[in-house]
Amino acid sequence: MVPRLRLNLFRLETVQCAAHMLQLAVEGAVRDTPGVKSTLDAVRKIARVMRTPSITRQLKREGKAIPVLDVNTRWGSTFDMLASVERVKPFMTEIKELANVALSEAEWSRVNDILESLRPAREATVQLQENQLLVGDFYGIWLKCKMRTSKVDSNLAKAVVANMEIRERARVNKKNERTLPPLFDYPGFAAALFMDPRYFSVLTDEEVKIAKIFLSKLWSRMKRAEHLNFRENPQESSAIDPVEDISNDEDDIHLELQNFIRTKDKERYSSYEAPGMDIMPLLDAYIKETKTLPLKADVLQYWEQQRLLMPQLYQVAMTVLAIPTTQVSVERLFSIVGFILDPLRVNLDNAILDDILVLNSNAHLVKNMSPEIAITPAGSVGIDSVSQPSTPSILESTDDNFSSVDSPAS
Repeated sequence: MVPRLRLNLFRLETVQCAAHMLQLAVEGAVRDTPGVKSTLDAVRKIARVMRTPSITRQLKREGKAIPVLDVNTRWGSTFDMLASVERVKPFMTEIKELANVALSEAEWSRVNDILESLRPAREATVQLQENQLLVGDFYGIWLKCKMRTSKVDSNLAKAVVANMEIRERARVNKKNERTLPPLFDYPGFAAALFMDPRYFSVLTDEEVKIAKIFLSKLWSRMKRAEHLNFRENPQESSAIDPVEDISNDEDDIHLELQNFIRTKDKERYSSYEAPGMDIMPLLDAYIKETKTLPLKADVLQYWEQQRLLMPQLYQVAMTVLAIPTTQVSVERLFSIVGFILDPLRVNLDNAILDDILVLNSNAHLVKNMSPEIAITPAGSVGIDSVSQPSTPSILESTDDNFSSVDSPAS
C-alpha cells in the first residue's frame, strides 16, 4: 500500500521551468539591446519576400532551402529565421524583388553578431527539451550556455548573460508584486547538487550547510511517514505471510498464534515514536570521501551501485534527484493529445486515452518489454505502426510557469 500524503510532514513548493527561464532571458536581452529589434524586422521582411511563389521556384531550381518565418512568441524560431536567411545570402544578388529590402554590409554584420550571441542559448534550449533531466544535468547545460555566451564580444551576448543571472535568483513580478522562485537559490537545489558527485564541488560552504540541513530534515520526515504508515497498517507493512502451507490440524492454532504476534507487533510500534537516526555524520563522510565524477557520468547508475553501501543516502538521493527542472514532458504530452484526438477520434474513451498516454510516456520501457509494439511520436500504439511526424517542441508560456517539488516542512 502506498502511504497517504501527509500535508503536515511536507509542503508543496514550486520551482521555475529552466527551459522557460532561458527563453525569457533571451527575450529580455533582445528587448533591452538597441538595434536588435530593427535588424530582426529587416530580416523578417526579406524572409517574407523570399517565400513568394516566384522566388521559391528559383530557390528550388538552385537546390537552396527556402527561408523560414518566425513566430513572435518563440525566440528559437527567430534564430532559425536569421540562420535560414543568412544561408541564402549569396543567392540574393540575383533576385530583383529584394532590391527594396536588401541589407547593407553593416546590417549583415549585425545579423552575424546576433546569430553568434544567441547560438549557445539555442543549443541549450534543444538540450533542455530532453525528457529526463536531473538538476545536475540542467545546471551543467545552464553553466555551459553562460560560459559560451560570455566569450562572444557583443552587447547582446552580455545582455543574455545578465538576464540569465537575474533569473538565477528570486525576484518580484512587477505586475502582481509576487515573489517568483529562483532557479538556483533554494534548499532543494543545493541538496540535489550535493547528492550529485559531478557538481557538489561547486557548492559554497554555506550552500553545503543548507543542503545537509535540508537532507537531514527530509530523512527524518521520510522515516516518520514510514513509521506512521506502519502503525496504521501493521498487517500490510509486516513481513508475516498471511497465507502459508500448513496442515489442517494446525490451521486454527497457527492462525491464533499469528494474530497474537500481530497484536503484539502493533502494540510495539504504538509504544514509541519514529526512529530518530541522524544522517548528518553520513553526509559529512560522503562529502569528504566521495571523489568527483566525470561530467558525462550516469549519476543514477552511481547511486544504484552505492545502494547497499549507503542505503540511507541512497533514499534521500533518489528523492532530491527527482526534482523536476522543466515542464517539457508535460507540454509534450499536451501536444501528443492534440495528435491523438483528431477529428476522427474525438469519441475515444477517457480510459483508452489515458492508456495511450501512459504507453507513450514510457515508450522506452514498453519497447524493452515488448519489442514488437511500436509507439510513434504522434501517440499511436500498435504492431508495426507507421511513424508519424515528430511532436512540436515545448510551447512558450508566461513567467508564472512552474514545475513542482515536495519539500520538507521547516
